[in-house]
Amino acid sequence: MRNLRRALVSAVVAALAVIGAASPAQAATNIAWGSFPQVSAEDRISVTTTPNVVSSSKIRVCLETAANVTWWKAIRFRGWNDQVLSERFTQDADHGPNCMTGNIPDIKQLELWKAKFLGHPTHMYTLTANRLWKKDRALVLFSWVQDT
Repeated sequence: MRNLRRALVSAVVAALAVIGAASPAQAATNIAWGSFPQVSAEDRISVTTTPNVVSSSKIRVCLETAANVTWWKAIRFRGWNDQVLSERFTQDADHGPNCMTGNIPDIKQLELWKAKFLGHPTHMYTLTANRLWKKDRALVLFSWVQDT
């Protein structure tokens, strides 16, 4: 019986590996400020902006999640040479807000990530640098309120 269970578990793990390898990688969606709050059929993220919180050419970004949203979520500033400049996340009972401040000229894009199948971190949405300039000097709070 124990060998049968091991064989079954091995078969399921192998099948999942094949499915994962065969599935095309999901490309992140480029979004605009007008995309919020219903950024996709599965995600609802509200945005609150408070102007004149940080100095010129900077942006402060915070992430929080609703009490029923417990899987890992993250925000990242990515630089022009594709390095991660800063990252904040929420997970389980940590609902934030978790904040970071960036120098807009150094930021290529702001990325929103979430855990998907088997908890795999997945880059879901991107706000490009030209969109970040529209929030120069502001505090931007992303509230991830739905994840289905």
